[in-house]
Amino acid sequence: MPDSGLGQEFVEAVVQQLTRIEWHQYATLPAEVEASLPWSQNPMVRTTYTRGAEDALLQLVRHASIKQIHCARWSYPGYARIAKRLGLGIQEYASIDQLQGTRPLREDNLVVVTEPGNPFTIGATSALDPSLFGHAHLVVDAAYANPFSPEFALNSANLAAKGVPTVFTLSKTAGLAASRLGGVVALRGTSDSPEQDPRFWDAFSVSVLAVLASKHGRNLLSAFERERSELADQLVRELVRWDLPVVRSQSNLFVTCFSKAVHSASFEHLVDLVQGKRYFDKVGGSLLRIDVSRDNVKALKE
Repeated sequence: MPDSGLGQEFVEAVVQQLTRIEWHQYATLPAEVEASLPWSQNPMVRTTYTRGAEDALLQLVRHASIKQIHCARWSYPGYARIAKRLGLGIQEYASIDQLQGTRPLREDNLVVVTEPGNPFTIGATSALDPSLFGHAHLVVDAAYANPFSPEFALNSANLAAKGVPTVFTLSKTAGLAASRLGGVVALRGTSDSPEQDPRFWDAFSVSVLAVLASKHGRNLLSAFERERSELADQLVRELVRWDLPVVRSQSNLFVTCFSKAVHSASFEHLVDLVQGKRYFDKVGGSLLRIDVSRDNVKALKE
């Protein structure tokens, strides 16, 4: 969380929750907490909690006996780590439109649907047709989405109804990387996601989710999101003078710039200026993902 006291206030709220919890309460997530979390509001879906988005993907791969992963060329390196760890094949695609319907895929294939910058929008995934991928399993990687937004609840429920699970994490949008909390949203009563591992629960995990389910926790998170959004606005304004298309992540934790020229001198100068970045060369241009931070806003102003 930002350096404005919000992070410290959130930690204090979690500590207070820890002091109130009874030993038997962290054998599972209390029903009243689960019912208050925004991604669990739809009775049609269930959430399997994991240690972040990568662990969620790992569990999905094991659950479905996957042998081949298809992921975007510019995507998160966690997919490659999962493939290496389990001895799976991995194949990159340039765009989901290119992959969709090109050939039928077997049921031991997993297609990870994501986009540059992981924008999780209704327009990006609502038209997803699982039947065009043959018998392959699909999962939407929404690691950089905001799971507290109404859009996330609506879109993940719509995807679940199509048999497509959504993977999310609290590490990014809530600034809670150390908590290692994430999950899989899938249709209740189906085998689209793994069963909840009872060993997952501990007093800390239950306390963090209890704070996030409370009114005080939601208010803190809203304040954090407002600060992050204002900082993202500043960063986008500074990037306007570079005359590059810019896409903001829904979580406002980073922005993604696009360059049609792979070896543009001005683009490479921008790469040198900013910190906390990921740079991708791709067919037809380059992508640069820039962390939303005060240091990067300052660097672009100077």
